[in-house]
Amino acid sequence: MKHPETRHYPIDGSHLSETKVCFIDPTRMKHEMYYFIMSLKLKEMITMKWIIALIAVLLPATGFAQSNIDKAKQFVAERDYLKAYDYALPAVKDAPKNSDVLLLAGEIYLEMEKADSAVLFIAKAVDIDDKTPVLRKYAKALARAGKFEEAVKIAKKAIKKDEKDAYNQLALADVYLKA
Repeated sequence: MKHPETRHYPIDGSHLSETKVCFIDPTRMKHEMYYFIMSLKLKEMITMKWIIALIAVLLPATGFAQSNIDKAKQFVAERDYLKAYDYALPAVKDAPKNSDVLLLAGEIYLEMEKADSAVLFIAKAVDIDDKTPVLRKYAKALARAGKFEEAVKIAKKAIKKDEKDAYNQLALADVYLKA
């Protein structure tokens, strides 16, 4: 008795005395394909859940620190120091050993007329990186805070490190003008 939807197909196509026939039930095939596809979708969903969970765990560790720093830099570039001030301290808390962040905070605090705090931030940056551009900013911050003797000493230290850099000479002149 043949099922009306059953088709007969030779498997190997050879003309042997015994022909092998495969019976395919289209209804059963449709159900098997459906379950196979659903199992693949389930695997994809499980994989996506793991990926989303991993992103959710790692995102705060990396993205959050950058957002405070980026926002502070953005507002400094726009010369909006009042808004940058709101992100300066969180940026320093996120990256306390980053000399660029410390210098940025120092610059923001100088613009907000908080020279003593700016000196502290820039001093920490000097402890991490004592290159001449950092020393110049430190000397200028000290001068703005009224610490002229120390500012002159730091500006001369920058000149000693790189005598050919004209900006070091200008920093010393700037300190003398503020004194």
